[in-house]
Amino acid sequence: MPYSEIRIFDGVPEYKRTDVEACGHPGLWGVQKYLVIDDVEMELVGMWRHEDNFDCHARFRKKPRPTHRYSRVERFETMLGHLMGFGSVSDEIIQLVADELQVWDEYVWEGIEKVLSDNGKTSYVNRIPVIMEKLGFRQVVVGKFDVGEIEHEFERISRKFDASGMDRKYFPKLRYVGLRMLVDYGAKFNYMIPLVKTDCKIKPLDFIYNKLRS
Repeated sequence: MPYSEIRIFDGVPEYKRTDVEACGHPGLWGVQKYLVIDDVEMELVGMWRHEDNFDCHARFRKKPRPTHRYSRVERFETMLGHLMGFGSVSDEIIQLVADELQVWDEYVWEGIEKVLSDNGKTSYVNRIPVIMEKLGFRQVVVGKFDVGEIEHEFERISRKFDASGMDRKYFPKLRYVGLRMLVDYGAKFNYMIPLVKTDCKIKPLDFIYNKLRS
């Protein structure tokens, strides 16, 4: 394992979320019971309003909180924030992309994703909007939409998936769901963002998504 627990409480190791997001969850190394801890969790509160000039009004609330080893809702909220351009990326990653990026037009997302993939940095894919802003690109997600409504709806479909006994073991990919829901709630994208890597996955994902939203 490329990182260590910050402590062990009652026999359960606790790891920092930054380590887990960067290197993968402890289950990859055979750890079955664990907690992922945010030292200080930044929660997005209220409505984010995205204008074309990205005039974003919001409030932050700090709340120390341990999180369960897997919380689909919390992971979705974190990912949604990254897709909207909130979060941090190290200068090392920014420089890597700047040095190797070969696509600077509307398909820049795919160009950055290729650079990250080629260098074993796929854990940063959801933060591509953050990287793009650092490189001087326009805000990726624009328009007016209520993040609170999106998060509330995601909680509903998450519960529906768990309770429905659908013929599917795993919940659909969170980035796919997040991008679909952003569009459904009024967001627009300044750049081309692929929902999935291969077209053959679109039809089954669309089916399960529409079924959950119904």
